[in-house]
Amino acid sequence: MIIKHNFRDLISKINWEAYFMDWKYHKRFATIANAQGCDVVKASWLIDFEEKDRATASEVMQLLKETYRILEQLDRDYTISTLHESTHALPASLQELIAIERQPQPFTLMVATSDPEIDLLYANNPRNQKIVKTVTNRMVEAAIIASREQIEENLSSFAIDPMGQRPRLWVQLDELLDFKKIGVEIGSDGNLSPQSAHCAIIM
Repeated sequence: MIIKHNFRDLISKINWEAYFMDWKYHKRFATIANAQGCDVVKASWLIDFEEKDRATASEVMQLLKETYRILEQLDRDYTISTLHESTHALPASLQELIAIERQPQPFTLMVATSDPEIDLLYANNPRNQKIVKTVTNRMVEAAIIASREQIEENLSSFAIDPMGQRPRLWVQLDELLDFKKIGVEIGSDGNLSPQSAHCAIIM
């Protein structure tokens, strides 16, 4: 089953701590994402930091502003897709690859990705390109959470690190899910493409 998500519907599920840590900021600065409202509210957030940290906090505020601007563009032109398939039990070879205990319970396998054209945006603007890459990765994670909630709210899941270069695992999941249904491929280097592609197992 394929589920399409709009970017705007996933913003509330973004892991902002992880996003700002992608930019080498301490996770405590992620609270800016909760400082909704007028400039007075944001200024109040800023002065809550010690003076030595305010320059960094200002950088984080600027980054969030730029990120929301890019999210508006992404929401207008692109979507995020998840593809999932339920199975009564994981194949033994797959269980060995992910080092999970054999359990007599159903699993749902999932792959999620953004539209592949997103990888081509801002090729001549490194900062904006990095914003697109990092926020899209977090949005794909949010799409996995949103899709999991649509399947069954009380299920837990764990994501498989897409940068782990685990081609044998990707091949097995591809055989079960057929990645090309949502435009995901396994490159000759063992990485998933588009760059934002993630896999997850829900149980």
